[in-house]
Amino acid sequence: MLIAVITVLAVTHEYRYNTIMYTLTSSKGRTRALLAKFIVISIFALITSFVFGLMSPLLSEAAIHMRGLPLGHQDIRVWTTLWRALFAGWGFTALAFVLAVIIRAQVGALAVLFIFPATIEGLAGLLLKNNRVYLPFNTLNILLDSGDNIAHIPYVRAALVAGLYILTGWLVGWYLFLKRDVS
Repeated sequence: MLIAVITVLAVTHEYRYNTIMYTLTSSKGRTRALLAKFIVISIFALITSFVFGLMSPLLSEAAIHMRGLPLGHQDIRVWTTLWRALFAGWGFTALAFVLAVIIRAQVGALAVLFIFPATIEGLAGLLLKNNRVYLPFNTLNILLDSGDNIAHIPYVRAALVAGLYILTGWLVGWYLFLKRDVS
């Protein structure tokens, strides 16, 4: 979520201080400017997710040893955990990017980023019952589950559903980015 907040702030900063026109007039096209922002934010998200994912077990093990507790044998599937953590970190960031491009206001995008996963998806889950696992942020949370996978859907399916939400949102955001403020 920290990476998603940084993404919203980075994207909406130009709208808040009205410097977006400098970006749009200096680039060869709006699509190129939007794609460049998305690529930079994606690289930042993947690197940061990797660093957080690497530091988390190392710091946990250090804390256990500092406390003097024995650490039992662990069976950790490193590669499946790694791709799920990287995709989830990138997915949260991509959804934050989509929200920032569509809403364009810092406060609005941050409010939706904090309210939507907890409140809106929670209330929609009451209506959808078992299908609530197919909501955008829920699919990313499934990827971060430990090995028990309460939702009983495969991780690959959760990633595909999240990717579909991201792609659809990106296309809507791209269309609005091309059509807004054109003069």
